[in-house]
Amino acid sequence: RALTYRATLSAGEQYLRNIDAARAWLQASDTALASATEALQRARELAVQGSNDTLGLDQQQAIATEVDQLLAQMVALGNSTLRGQYLFAGHRTQTAPFTLNQGPPTTVTYNGDGGAMLREIDAGVTLQINTPGNSFLPTVVTALINLRDHLRAGDTAAVRNDLPALDAAADTLLAVRADFGAKLNRL
Repeated sequence: RALTYRATLSAGEQYLRNIDAARAWLQASDTALASATEALQRARELAVQGSNDTLGLDQQQAIATEVDQLLAQMVALGNSTLRGQYLFAGHRTQTAPFTLNQGPPTTVTYNGDGGAMLREIDAGVTLQINTPGNSFLPTVVTALINLRDHLRAGDTAAVRNDLPALDAAADTLLAVRADFGAKLNRL
């Protein structure tokens, strides 16, 4: 009986360690996506500003430069780490998941995989603690690239048409964050 109790206690302690590690991973991921959401909101503000037909090309170029910086920031957030492991790389946690290729055309390469990282949080109960970046960041990056390019071209109509794509990208980020929040509450 004593051995059974010790084994049960040991298993319970391991589940608690797994829960703590899962919580840290999810919190770090959510923090990165919160920053990404703020950057995307700023990009939307810039799109509204850049869609004004009274702006000169030099003003649109300045806005495009800021959007380009937001794009670089988004890639950096996609490459966020926790204890030296990339959060959004799937199983390839030692490889930076995103590479910004300036082009032309500008593209972002995903170097991770679609692997699900599972943690056992109770006997027979596992929880996926990651969301590979290729499932959400490409839509965000594409929206930013299009916005920047339309601003550089001085195409205010296209900039106005970029607003729904920015909104959809924000909705995508919010859905991933909601999933993280639900998992954190469960833990």
